[in-house]
Amino acid sequence: MGAMAIFSEKYGDVVRVIQIGDYSRELCGGTHLNSTGQAGLFRMISEGSTAAGIRRIEAVTGAVAAAQMQADRRREEKLRNLLQCRSEAIETRVEELLEQKKMLERQLGYLKQQLSQGEVDQFAAAAKETAGVKFVAQKVTAVDVNELKSMSDGLRESLQSGVGVLAAEINGKVSFVCIVTDDLIQEKKLRAGDLIKKIAAQAGATGGGRPHMALAGGKDAGKIETALAAVPEIIQDALG
Repeated sequence: MGAMAIFSEKYGDVVRVIQIGDYSRELCGGTHLNSTGQAGLFRMISEGSTAAGIRRIEAVTGAVAAAQMQADRRREEKLRNLLQCRSEAIETRVEELLEQKKMLERQLGYLKQQLSQGEVDQFAAAAKETAGVKFVAQKVTAVDVNELKSMSDGLRESLQSGVGVLAAEINGKVSFVCIVTDDLIQEKKLRAGDLIKKIAAQAGATGGGRPHMALAGGKDAGKIETALAAVPEIIQDALG
């Protein structure tokens, strides 16, 4: 008849063939009904691709479908109570809350940036000096590498001339960022990528980057202080 087995079921010598008009003709090993009316309530729960040009629909019927509808009603009722709105306004209310969340996140990000800038300004004001080069080597608190990089950008502006090395423990691992101001790149031939490799190696970390900024990471967060303590000597060696 030209029917195809499209899934992985195993069939016997005699197998049922299901044909739906001219649209579908396939071997069938599942449970079936004499008519679709016997299924009662029908509720589709997923639809997706199983192969090129083939879609699969999954659904529940009868008592299971009814139970799902009741569960949906309970969830809707709970949402209405939480959002203090009518059922038809749930979507609009959620969209409003998501927009408020975005606005608050932007405000929080701005405040965190301001706080971070105040912190790095203090680091720059307390910068030390080695071989005539100002440097900052500091452990900080950062939620991710992007925040660490942002802090290093602020440190570069505050230092105006110098080398900055910031380290943070992020998710149990150590991350380093090193910045070198343009004047030291040109006049002293200092390179952040070269410095970060030697600094990070003190903590068993690896990394690299461009002359003005470089990143490194490793697993041993317990050696952050050791790595930071080596910064002045590493700068001196780089200056020759």
